[in-house]
Amino acid sequence: MVGTMPNIRIGYHLNCEFPGANRQYAADAQADLHSTYALVYDDYKSGFWFTQQIYGRSPETQIIHRRYFPKDANGGWDGNLWEAPAGSGTLQPVDLINFLQGLNAPPYVIHQLLCEPAPHGDRLRVKNAWLVECIKEASRRGLRLCVDNVQSVVIEQSELDAGLYDDLLRALAQHSEHILGIHEYGLGDLWFNTSAFGMTVLTENRSLDVRAYTNPANDSVLQQEYVRKPSEAHLGRVEIIAQRCRKIGVPMPKVVYTECGWDDVRLSQRNTVALMNELVPMGYPTMAQYWSTRYPQWTQAQTAFEQLRWLNRAMPSYVVGACVFAFDTSFENGAYHVEDRTLQSLLKGYSDELRAAPPQTQPRPPVAPPAPIPAPPVVNSPRGSYTPHEQSVVDAEIRNAPLGLIARLAKSANWL
Repeated sequence: MVGTMPNIRIGYHLNCEFPGANRQYAADAQADLHSTYALVYDDYKSGFWFTQQIYGRSPETQIIHRRYFPKDANGGWDGNLWEAPAGSGTLQPVDLINFLQGLNAPPYVIHQLLCEPAPHGDRLRVKNAWLVECIKEASRRGLRLCVDNVQSVVIEQSELDAGLYDDLLRALAQHSEHILGIHEYGLGDLWFNTSAFGMTVLTENRSLDVRAYTNPANDSVLQQEYVRKPSEAHLGRVEIIAQRCRKIGVPMPKVVYTECGWDDVRLSQRNTVALMNELVPMGYPTMAQYWSTRYPQWTQAQTAFEQLRWLNRAMPSYVVGACVFAFDTSFENGAYHVEDRTLQSLLKGYSDELRAAPPQTQPRPPVAPPAPIPAPPVVNSPRGSYTPHEQSVVDAEIRNAPLGLIARLAKSANWL
């Protein structure tokens, strides 16, 4: 048995450097959640003032500090630190750690290293070798890192199988004070973007493949929108790293979703979603009309909260935190800005409820997905043609579907 985490794992990704943003409210909102992790852009020249405010009110929250590192004019953003342009020389790990140490950050700060690098093949091998050296040097200096912060869709099964991540995973196992950062988003809806390869990995021993409780013959629109190929999955893809760790015999590193939340719906729906109020449904502020067609029983804030509460329950134990992107009015003209006092009130109430509850235990999740069950003969059902095993999955999913959703699905599938 394993104990449930008393603190909410849902925190924020906060930009406290951008002038004009409601930075004080952002820091207060994060402190009120008492989440396991938060990510903060802080003005390090002011002595990490916002970071210290959050830590002072919520010392249980581990704070990851993100900033853009020094680079030459052609160096690109901090995702390219490991591979500087030709002629300029790569930033050596020892020099980078010297720079981080020179920031004089509070000792509890974890430093983010890289942001969405996307190399493959030999370049991926070079990048991961560079990260290994950074990890070793940081450990020697007593610094903690949150490394990589890669988009989960960039991680390819074939490159994991070829061992291109093995040295990095071994280094994180040896130096377990460091964290693996991952960016994971739901494309409009968090709970329909969870399958890395069709296995039950994220959700209390049950799959969220929508095919389990829709009738493909009568529900082609939902099938088109929600049923994705494994290579197109977003949220939950990190499980393929856990599988690799089991295979090479090392513990899965602690993972923080240093960016998570909602992203461009069109990526999953092949441009079938038109502009809504002249906005593309992307981050939280732009989701209102899109969500109103999905969840008419909920407000925008309630829809976001129900999904984040589900995510907090569903994430595997090795995901120790998730930072919702973002308190930031500067990125994409604020299209991802999550400052909403109603949403904050709902999250705070949930956090307070978790912290007040007595410790509980839950079954340890299975080490590997169960073996496939041979399919019995197909039988006819008023809900469509399913095997008995498929029908049992249908019934289980109906019982556990989010509130109000199953009624809409049943109606669209002509079950009612």
